[in-house]
Amino acid sequence: MKKLILLTFITIATGIVGCNSDDDLSRQIQPITLNQFCYGPDAADTFNVETAYNRPTTLVSNDVFSTAVTVVDENIMQDMTGVLQGVGNLLSFTFIGNADIAIQSGIYRIDTAQNSGNVTVSYSLNFDSSMQLNSGVAIVSGLVRVTPNGPGFIIEVDGLDANDVRFHGNYVGRLTPFN
Repeated sequence: MKKLILLTFITIATGIVGCNSDDDLSRQIQPITLNQFCYGPDAADTFNVETAYNRPTTLVSNDVFSTAVTVVDENIMQDMTGVLQGVGNLLSFTFIGNADIAIQSGIYRIDTAQNSGNVTVSYSLNFDSSMQLNSGVAIVSGLVRVTPNGPGFIIEVDGLDANDVRFHGNYVGRLTPFN
């Protein structure tokens, strides 16, 4: 009887361990792409970013502070006077926090209310510094996660834009103060 129980146990154990599907071996984990944002109905449209600039923190109300961060591609740069120059892709954030520091780590809710823990986000696929008006597409819902990373930050976005299209991606790097 003991041999039968032992044989049954070994058979079950072998079946459990040996049940790995060959399908699992054919799937590969996709690498995370840094400094890239995806948008569009199938998220096949992308743009890369290179630099992030931040403005000084401003007091919004009692113990509520605002910090504007602009992330741009390689075609847009800050000139000597602190003005962005060029034509390219641009992503704008306004982080609302409870401390007078450049940017606080944590998870922000995409919302236009100026409450601590909220952020407004928009993107422009054809920002042109020579134009007076550059309208972006607002991200209207979702989350932004900010994580310290060495001397810089990781800023991750996952949300829906005003056209009800998913927008997601990340920026990894330093924040350069506007002149």
